[in-house]
Amino acid sequence: MTILGVVVAVSARRPGTPDAEHVGDRFRDAGDTRRRWSSALERVKAFGATLIGSGPTSEGDLVLISKTAAAAGIAWAVGGQVTGAPNPVLAPLAAVLVVEATIYQTLQSGLRRVVGVVLGVLLALALGRSLGLNAWSLTFVLLLALVVGRMARLGGQTSQVAVSALLVMAIGDAVPGYAQERVYETLLGALVGVLVNALIAPPVHVHAARDSLAAMARKLSRLLVDIGEQLSREDVVFAPARTKELLWTARDFHDQVAEIRQQLDRASESLRYNPRRSVFVSPARKPAPAALLVRAKAATEAVDHIVDQTSGIARALADIGEGRAGADWDTVVAARVGKVVTSIGNGVDTWSRALVADDPDASERPGEEPPRQQLIHAIEEARAQLASLSQHMAAHGGDTVGSTTTSWLVVGSVLADLSRILAEIDPVGGAHRTAVSTTPAGRLHLLRPTFSRLRRKLRAARGRLRRGG
Repeated sequence: MTILGVVVAVSARRPGTPDAEHVGDRFRDAGDTRRRWSSALERVKAFGATLIGSGPTSEGDLVLISKTAAAAGIAWAVGGQVTGAPNPVLAPLAAVLVVEATIYQTLQSGLRRVVGVVLGVLLALALGRSLGLNAWSLTFVLLLALVVGRMARLGGQTSQVAVSALLVMAIGDAVPGYAQERVYETLLGALVGVLVNALIAPPVHVHAARDSLAAMARKLSRLLVDIGEQLSREDVVFAPARTKELLWTARDFHDQVAEIRQQLDRASESLRYNPRRSVFVSPARKPAPAALLVRAKAATEAVDHIVDQTSGIARALADIGEGRAGADWDTVVAARVGKVVTSIGNGVDTWSRALVADDPDASERPGEEPPRQQLIHAIEEARAQLASLSQHMAAHGGDTVGSTTTSWLVVGSVLADLSRILAEIDPVGGAHRTAVSTTPAGRLHLLRPTFSRLRRKLRAARGRLRRGG
């Protein structure tokens, strides 16, 4: 029996269940292929992480490094074909220098570099021959080149005017056609760099900003739960050291909000001129990054306000700890306030999960409520507890042992801040409900090839061979 016959015999379907086994083979093959590709990708990511560190930023750096090297190689090959030069070194040099973290930055850097080179070459051709090459002429031309570069607002490419003028004046006469080659190869390298960055895994930084935002929301949730647990203890003690620690922890979040705003600016820039703004290569429909960015910006405003309100709560506890509130809280009232704070902290945690959900109205697991619905229920429960506590204070405020007007004002300020936090995360009537709204899918959706038609043809040929044998 031939090798083909052995393969056919081993892989022959059992009689009586051809259709079921055919379908099963197809899904098993597709699953095996996906697992192999996923495993290979994870190994590449792990190797890259060992070289440049770990995390989503490092993964993006690894992609950027790979694309920069690819752009240099392509620029060298294309430059040799277009210009005919045996060593078109300026083309890959330009490609390496213009590839940036976003398409917009790459395009901007490429244009500025080309303009800088052209201006430098023109200055050298216009003044170099008349002034000659000496220390005085070189100083004058370079000074003029730097001034022109500043006037042209070339940013980081300002020095290219002076560098190009210097090289053309120094070696232009010894190498015929060097000035033209420098312009052509720079233009070619910049064009290759822009195209490679735009067409090969164009960078989108929206998901990284959104993940950082959700991580900060979880930290705020843990801080609120910690405050609630402290208040719920039977022996409530507002130690000044502890209350100050809570206050400074809450205030430190302002720096993190500023960092997230910088990430959002970078994410917004990464979508400019980006084909992935609404186009995907994915086995399932995904929301457009531009729509996710709108959600992330709304969530950032909400988080900024939650930080202010959490700082206000911590400030109230610090006032009590330092004796500025007039009296200690009654343990019963403190426990009820702590229960409300804990409940709202858990609500913020639910909100953080809804932030990273592509579709907050879709269940993450079978039999589980969608994140948005979980958030609505958590807010309703917290508001019921808050209303009950407010009614209790209104009815029995003067009966509580140790209560004073000043201490009740502090309790009231805490409850007001808690109410504002609920308004920030409210997905129905809140000012920032867009943060967890349903995100429209991309306008164009591309599927990864599964080669199902080719596999069906191969199975049919295998069946014909088996029947013929």
